[in-house]
Amino acid sequence: MMREMRTMERTPPGVRMFTQNALKNMTLAHDALITDRIFQQKYTNKKQHKEPEIKINDFVYLSSKNLAIPKCRASKLVLKYMGPYKITKAIPLRSNYELELLLELVK
Repeated sequence: MMREMRTMERTPPGVRMFTQNALKNMTLAHDALITDRIFQQKYTNKKQHKEPEIKINDFVYLSSKNLAIPKCRASKLVLKYMGPYKITKAIPLRSNYELELLLELVK
């Protein structure tokens, strides 16, 4: 971002004043964006929940929201949560879990 204007002796005073006002407005807008971002981050962090402690060999339910359902099943008749499925691999730091799924759900 441009912080200052180069001063030239031949720059008309109207152009100089316009440039200074534009720079001041850009700085104010930038500061307002940073202030709002900090506020939004604080508000969002208040709403976060702790990661549940899920270990290998635990049983969990799987949301069918983003699953590719086999063509033999009607999508409106599929349950919202399928399972329980056994966890075979767990990486809790990244919230990644590998499940032991049915053969028809594995691609």
